[in-house]
Amino acid sequence: MNKLCTLFISLMFSVTIFAQNHLEFRGIPIDGHIDDFVRKMKAIGYVEVDRNSSVALMTGDFANHSVTITILTTPKSHKVYNVVVELEKQSSWLSIKNRYFEFNELYTSKYGKPSKGVERFYDPYYEGDGYEMQALKLENCFYASLFDLSNGTVLLTMSDSAKVMMYYTDSKNAELKEREEKSSALDDI
Repeated sequence: MNKLCTLFISLMFSVTIFAQNHLEFRGIPIDGHIDDFVRKMKAIGYVEVDRNSSVALMTGDFANHSVTITILTTPKSHKVYNVVVELEKQSSWLSIKNRYFEFNELYTSKYGKPSKGVERFYDPYYEGDGYEMQALKLENCFYASLFDLSNGTVLLTMSDSAKVMMYYTDSKNAELKEREEKSSALDDI
């Protein structure tokens, strides 16, 4: 009986450790087939908007904001490797900058100081010139914070479409994506 109990505890411990090897989004490991991941997202309140075998679009709430979620998968096995969170478009520099720093503070509270961060304008633009949104649209403004985690990365950035975006990338499945893409290319040769 003790051996059976020890085996069961060891098995449960192994399953727990295995499940923690993937980056999570809202408590869901960024892993598994897209159908399973979408089903889990629906269970916590997200609504599916569109899907094919490689990409799913969902809407819902995230950190008290309405968002669009894009779920990306590997090309062959369709395992989820990336979850992109897109906040609503902002109409002013002050609003997008405040939103960016709001999330930067939240992520820093959870994950610690970003491993890399950039907050920069490129000539001829500079903050305070009144053309910050134009600089952002023309990709002459770059704000980004990268949080390196043991099982992946979280990238917080501003897009050229005036949206704050977060990219959750699972390390293991990102590597799988690269292998599958290389395999597909080799199949063509």
